[in-house]
Amino acid sequence: MSEIANDPTQAGVAVPETGGARLTLPEIQSLCFKAARGAGMEWGLAEEAAFAARWLAAAGLPGPERLGARLQAGGVAAPEIGSGVWRGRAGGALCPIAAGAALSDRAGNVAPELRLERLAWPVLILPFLSLVAEGCGKSVALSWPGGRVTVGPDGPGTGADLEALAGLAEATVEIAGAAGATSVARQSGRWLSHDDWALLDGFALRTTVPASEKSRAGAGAGNLDND
Repeated sequence: MSEIANDPTQAGVAVPETGGARLTLPEIQSLCFKAARGAGMEWGLAEEAAFAARWLAAAGLPGPERLGARLQAGGVAAPEIGSGVWRGRAGGALCPIAAGAALSDRAGNVAPELRLERLAWPVLILPFLSLVAEGCGKSVALSWPGGRVTVGPDGPGTGADLEALAGLAEATVEIAGAAGATSVARQSGRWLSHDDWALLDGFALRTTVPASEKSRAGAGAGNLDND
């Protein structure tokens, strides 16, 4: 039995005071959904964000961490969709979640070559490219100055460029069809540091109602005894 006290104002399991902990994929998805909602994402986009974080964590990539960075940065824009170039509205950096959701909605009808300008945390778009690959029946390549990653329906291909992509805060990328590649091994969870977990939990807590004297007064069974 867990010895961690249950606090209804917490978004989930309490963040440890030091170190970190390993979260399962469902825990990551739940935490990231609440964090996205707390950061102001509408319901459907928050679900897409949680899906992306979980997918990347299963691929051994920093999905929850990069989503936290995306939420903390704020100010990123939904795509202004053109025939071959997508940009962030009003000249802002392009949101990878909004752009990814738009891509997956067009999975069978994406331009053969597409340029996404100033894409924030581009690793977050990989899960959506996997959906595109599934929809069009072939792998998709994401390239940027100095690197290239191939994504199939089962996940991203292996290689040093994958780690480089995970570290990019912003890049202009090109998307095109590609030959298939061997996918990385899938993971059952991911270790999150205290800081990364606390950042996501801080956003998630915005979806809860803090306890008050009034709510505490009405809690519990009172004088009822059901024994």
